[in-house]
Amino acid sequence: MIADIDPENIASIRVAEKLGLSQPRQTTYLERPFASYSLTKAAFEAASARQ
Repeated sequence: MIADIDPENIASIRVAEKLGLSQPRQTTYLERPFASYSLTKAAFEAASARQ
């Protein structure tokens, strides 16, 4: 799963972090910066196994 989030959108960043997404890189879209959060299948499965 990938979520590109405007760095100023704090609420969306909090939701992404609560869902277990991590921020591996910064990207741009239309010359604006975006934080690219992601969750790999392995990370999802590991988190699911802990519950």
